[in-house]
This record gives sequence, structure tokens and C-alpha cells, in this order.
Amino acid sequence: MKTWLARVSVGTVRTSRRWVLWGKSHGHIEWGEKFVVGPRARVARGVDIAVGDRVNIGADVVVQTHLEIGDDVMVSSSVAFIGNDHDFSDPALSIQQQPLLERSRILLGGDNLIGFGTTILGNVTIGRGVIVGAGSLVTSDLPADTVCVGRPAKPVRARR
Repeated sequence: MKTWLARVSVGTVRTSRRWVLWGKSHGHIEWGEKFVVGPRARVARGVDIAVGDRVNIGADVVVQTHLEIGDDVMVSSSVAFIGNDHDFSDPALSIQQQPLLERSRILLGGDNLIGFGTTILGNVTIGRGVIVGAGSLVTSDLPADTVCVGRPAKPVRARR
């Protein structure tokens, strides 16, 4: 009986976290089967999020740009998906006076592992099968089936 109650409680918490995430994104999120999101996830207003099947997102994740996640992805805690959407090209204007660019998009191709504390900047594609090491900074596309680490993240070896 105690085990059954524990399963119900965990399932209820996981479901409520998904709905909280959905509410924070103002309904611009779609998810597949077996999607789990950790506590304290934060989502910026107006972002679109599409999540595939069997995706686990850790605690304290921040999403500030459009995000598409394929199937079978694990995102560790304290990962930030950050937009690349501030214009600063006109030196005659202060940065705060300059217009925002169109919101960027981040794509995780599927079968990915994103390590703890990684920051991913907008308009990048992380290929299918990529593992990104903890604390990395992703500023450009990463090729499929590679292990990538560093600031900025670069492939260090083939995954397979």
C-alpha cells in the first residue's frame, strides 16, 4: 500500500510540474509521452516549446527562447537555454534603446545528454546523439554523434 501511494504522489508531482511549465509559457508548450521536468523550471513569456517522448529535464532549468527537443533526451539541472536576440549594432544608441531581434530557436535532435550547468545560446542545432559536457557553453551547431565540451563547446571525440 505504501509503495502504491508513493507512485501516485510522484506521478502527481511530475504532472503538476508539467502543467506549471505549460502555464508559465502561456500554453505554448507541447510534450510527448514520459516527459518529466524537475522543480523550479523557469520559462520566459511567449516562447514556444516542443518536447518529444521520453525527455527528462532537471531542476532549475531556464528557457528564454524557442526550444525544440527530440525524443530520448536528458537535460541535467541548472541548464540555460538563452536567446540570442538583443541587437547592439548601432553604437549611437544605448544597448537598452536598441530593438530586440526576432526570438531565436534552439533544436536538440534527440538522444542527447546535456550536462549540468551548460548554457546554450540561441539559433543553434545540437545534432542527434550529441553529449554536451557539464559547464559547457554552446554557441554554434554541434555535429551528430559527438561528445562536445568546453567554452565554447567543441567536439572532442566521436560518440560511437
